[in-house]
Amino acid sequence: MEKFLVASELGEPLTVTLPGTQTRLFTHIYDVIDALKIIANKGSGDGYVISSDEAVSIRELAHMISDKIDFVPGSPANRMQTKLMNKKTKELGWLPKFGLKQYLYERVQERLK
Repeated sequence: MEKFLVASELGEPLTVTLPGTQTRLFTHIYDVIDALKIIANKGSGDGYVISSDEAVSIRELAHMISDKIDFVPGSPANRMQTKLMNKKTKELGWLPKFGLKQYLYERVQERLK
């Protein structure tokens, strides 16, 4: 996501690998920090996944940031989907609080200052 934001700020097109329907679970840094604190205090062992609950396609993300998008050929190695596996972390009482759209809005507001 950061490379998309930087490209947009520089006025460059965003490069999206076809088909663009690949999904990711973008997680805000504040949610990651909160989850790590809870895991450190209440968790035991490993296997804790920290992720947003909302899968967003790369194409959708690009369109949230810019209308200038270049599509490039895909690769057989391209990961198409991210699995939601944060149940164990949520069982400790953690929930994501910050969404992708909120983060992008805040980032744009910072840029306008």
